[in-house]
Amino acid sequence: MGRFWLKGLSPSLQVISHDEIDLGIFLKPELFGTGYEAEDSLFLRGMDERKGSLLLGLEARLKLDRLKLEVNIEQDIYDRHHGRKAQVFLGSGIPLNLFIDSIPFTLFKLSLGAGYYSSAYNNYYYGVKPSEATPDRAVYSPGSSISLLLKSSIMVKITKDFTLTIGYANEVLGREVKDSPITNGNNSDAYSVFLTYSL
Repeated sequence: MGRFWLKGLSPSLQVISHDEIDLGIFLKPELFGTGYEAEDSLFLRGMDERKGSLLLGLEARLKLDRLKLEVNIEQDIYDRHHGRKAQVFLGSGIPLNLFIDSIPFTLFKLSLGAGYYSSAYNNYYYGVKPSEATPDRAVYSPGSSISLLLKSSIMVKITKDFTLTIGYANEVLGREVKDSPITNGNNSDAYSVFLTYSL
């Protein structure tokens, strides 16, 4: 059995760990920042509620000298939107404790990448059905999209089993998402704080 860890509310299992390659599977509940209700804003009045789903994912990591290539593929398994998304990142980390002896193991990571969202995923969260259309909100059925991603994080090893991670991510939205009548802006920001428990 491979290594198991719990990252926030997302359990993961390492299936393969060989030399410079890691392969794992994970479950990720979409709880924050994806769904919405009509009461969330005046502009969303008349829209049906969109709820988060449960995603099954496959993740792979490949070490390339001082860089790390990460690939994640996620599929809706709760039959909420039947959508799929994928992300690929290339990044590197700097152990800050090498410069400050008094702190525990602390890793700063910076990564650049791209994201893919299927048309089913985009339609569920960014589409407008005929029954939801208004004079100011046209019917909209987006296709798949590609976005650009930047993410950074600081990981602090608290104990042998627990790691605290503070993260920030910025996403330049794909054209199919930016063109949605319920989308405002070209970028999306996300902040995260979570504990990881590993066995």
